Amino acid sequence: MNVSGALGCTTLALSATDVDRFLIQHSIDGHDWTLVGEVKAGAFQSTYSMDDPKAQTRDNYYRLQQVDRDG
Repeated sequence: MNVSGALGCTTLALSATDVDRFLIQHSIDGHDWTLVGEVKAGAFQSTYSMDDPKAQTRDNYYRLQQVDRDG
């Protein structure tokens, strides 16, 4: 992903059953991660999105952490 939009992104299949929220983390080196934000999960929602205003003009790595309702 770059500052002008998605490039070479992969769409992940997610199941929101018993999921409370998703945490989106960013890294420029794939080792050190910072939290970009979180998105509340919806029981019948099939699409989620979030903008990263701090995306770099170089490679950006993202990972998603799924947090269940029971923690």
